[in-house]
Amino acid sequence: MSKFSENLLELPCFSKSVSVQKKIEFITQIDLHDTDVLYAIYYFLENKILKHKELPDCVDGTLYKVLINSSNLQISNLIKDNFIDGLLPLNSTFYLHHSRLQDLLLKDNFQEADKFTATFLCLLADLKDRNWLYFSDVSKIAGLDLQIIDNMWKIYSQGKFGFSIQKQIWLNNNCNWDLLWDKLGWRKDNVLCRYPTDFVWNLNAPVGHLPLSNQLRGFQTLKALLNLDIWG
Repeated sequence: MSKFSENLLELPCFSKSVSVQKKIEFITQIDLHDTDVLYAIYYFLENKILKHKELPDCVDGTLYKVLINSSNLQISNLIKDNFIDGLLPLNSTFYLHHSRLQDLLLKDNFQEADKFTATFLCLLADLKDRNWLYFSDVSKIAGLDLQIIDNMWKIYSQGKFGFSIQKQIWLNNNCNWDLLWDKLGWRKDNVLCRYPTDFVWNLNAPVGHLPLSNQLRGFQTLKALLNLDIWG
């Protein structure tokens, strides 16, 4: 690997004393052509994820996106050789589907990622005759696959999206569904948003906005999902 100044590892995005929000603000301003900084990011992720086997968070996901979006060939080759699955281990028989979702999220293609997630959940529940979930289908989905999906949404959205994020908002609002719809931006002026035009498909969306759940079918399916023990 090309050498770089270890002083770069003192940048705000690597510091434990800097808030997540400040780290992400710093990362979004990184020059994608600054080779030294790119290598520092790679070294940081390699040390944390590959060597110490720590689970990635949304800061790591945002840093990883910087590497993916850079045009540095050496960095690209390092990523391909060492981060074969991306930041998360995709230990699932549905490896290719998780990989596809990851690709969409890395490109900030949140609308397609949302569509794919809905279809993928039906596949995981082994549904063959319809393309939406009933609340009774949720228990058929392996917890591991749900956690991978949720973690991908979280780490590649600056910590804004994901089922576990939605659950926390739900709990913080006394499990009130009307308040949840408003907080997630799924309802405006007491009217449910219309798909897809009324939803926000970028990081300017409200926290927890994605992935979507079909409110027109009620809240029982989302309730079953949010009540799973895997979210802690």
